[in-house]
Amino acid sequence: MSPHVPDEPAPVDRDGRPARPLLTFRVSTDGGRTYSDTRTVWSSDPLTVAHSLAWPPCECPLHRTD
Repeated sequence: MSPHVPDEPAPVDRDGRPARPLLTFRVSTDGGRTYSDTRTVWSSDPLTVAHSLAWPPCECPLHRTD
């Protein structure tokens, strides 16, 4: 996830078209009292393929992907 800074050129997809935001979100870890900065996932970001529909993905040694 890479935030777009307004003073920098807009992100570009692999095919040269302007990137578009796919998802924008903020996270709260204290029940909604405070939130993180806004994060944006852009169409130009390198995304990994989901190996399962289960969420959160399993982190055990057998299923870990890293």
